[in-house]
Amino acid sequence: MITLITALLFWLGVLERPLYSVTLFDVGQGDSLFVEWHDGTQMLVDGGPSTDVLSRLGEVMLPWDRSIDFLVLTHPHADHVRGLYAVTERFQVGTIVATQVPYFTDWYEGFLQDSSARKIPIVAPWDAAWPEGAALLYPISPSDMVASDNVNESSIVLQIGDNQRALLMGDAGVLVEQRLLSQDRLRSVDVLKVGHQGSRGSTSAAFLRAVQPGIALIPVGDDNRYGHPHDEVLNRLRDFGARVLRTDQSGTIRVRVFGDRVDIKTTY
Repeated sequence: MITLITALLFWLGVLERPLYSVTLFDVGQGDSLFVEWHDGTQMLVDGGPSTDVLSRLGEVMLPWDRSIDFLVLTHPHADHVRGLYAVTERFQVGTIVATQVPYFTDWYEGFLQDSSARKIPIVAPWDAAWPEGAALLYPISPSDMVASDNVNESSIVLQIGDNQRALLMGDAGVLVEQRLLSQDRLRSVDVLKVGHQGSRGSTSAAFLRAVQPGIALIPVGDDNRYGHPHDEVLNRLRDFGARVLRTDQSGTIRVRVFGDRVDIKTTY
């Protein structure tokens, strides 16, 4: 009851509302992140590997809220998108933004067909009408995609906010980082959603030198078989002064960005 009352007061503006909030969901070994802006615009970036995303959404959305403005599929790997079937079944989705990399699996093609049957617009990232306060950094055109057989390098990369910024890297690795650096698209950020669960092939020193994150968020499953996050990545983040928060250690992580401060709340 107290939680519901607090949510109501927050929604009605009785409590101070942030410029935006970024909530990294604890969905095990996978990736799902929810962004909400001051004006109520909502965006779900990836859906994790299972229907657990529905429970996580229930923790940040009001009970009667059954619509999400933007659903972003950074790339079509199962640990990012399998939960999205349940989302489109339960919520009215305004627009799906999906990377255009060729990736043919029965599950992914079925999801796109089901979404089309539900009359949900599906657009490429470079064609999307992104909300105010969201900027597409990669890929900004079909020709911007780096040449790679690794689907991770097709990941949609977004910047949230103007002055107090968050950077969402999907599963992008060093090749995408190099593209962003060479095109001077990176700025210092308050919050970094670390690429590819902190794998060894991401979050290079050159990249960190450009973004200088204050807070680094890592979605990762407990005792996962991949060894994520890699010690080298953790050491680099700490060398650059970032406060590292992981879902396997802190549960769901909610970061609220105000004009003069950043507030952090974790499950545990």
